[in-house]
Amino acid sequence: MSHFIAWSASLFFLIGGLINLIGEESARSEYTRWGYPTYMNRLVGSLELLTAILLIPAMTRDLGAGMGISAMFGAGFTLFVHRKYRHALMPGAVIVLLVIVVAMSMD
Repeated sequence: MSHFIAWSASLFFLIGGLINLIGEESARSEYTRWGYPTYMNRLVGSLELLTAILLIPAMTRDLGAGMGISAMFGAGFTLFVHRKYRHALMPGAVIVLLVIVVAMSMD
């Protein structure tokens, strides 16, 4: 079961990373509107791709989960500060899934 959750989270970060790296106008404009530098979408996208890769092998899964939790905390915080409360639910849900991944790997 932990493999399924980890692979699902990996797919989530893969898609998010590609969207940020491709730099669709909607994603870039959000970062700009929130006051982040112009390269932020590429930085976040790169970290999300690295997270996706690290979540796959069991040996690096905890590191990937830690990176993912950090990324989702940052995303949730940004959304919360900018009063996008409903959008902040997704990062919260991903954090819960990643905590489950780590907890299941402790067995």
